[in-house]
Amino acid sequence: MEAPTNKSIASAPPKLDYCGVQGEGMDGYMTQDQQPVVSVIMPVFNGEKYLAQAIESALGQSLSSFELLIVDDGSKDGSLAVARKYADEHPDRVFILQHPGGRNRGVAASRNLALSRARGAYAAFLDQDDYWHADKLARQVDFME
Repeated sequence: MEAPTNKSIASAPPKLDYCGVQGEGMDGYMTQDQQPVVSVIMPVFNGEKYLAQAIESALGQSLSSFELLIVDDGSKDGSLAVARKYADEHPDRVFILQHPGGRNRGVAASRNLALSRARGAYAAFLDQDDYWHADKLARQVDFME
């Protein structure tokens, strides 16, 4: 599947809800020459307790060519605030997506939403309460290539 170009993606407000209620796109997301090698996909539902640790483990990867797509699946706790903090701090790497209406659609629908917006050559799934070794992505990409 070929990654979409910026011209094929509709405009969106900066750094927030790139696939929100009105189905906004990801304007300013990444240019074609900045396409990440890996799209890290993290569905989140009421995961505030461990979410920062999971995000930090993704951001601490030795492989630098990745994007982190966090899908808020209708959380009622502070998960979205935690995710927004990281999106604000890392606007070129961390992106938040939500289902229309902020509804809870389940982990499969959340992963599929992120996959529909992913730009990486590879996808890696990280659960909201897990964390990765710093070389996880580098080792996996080395193995696959």
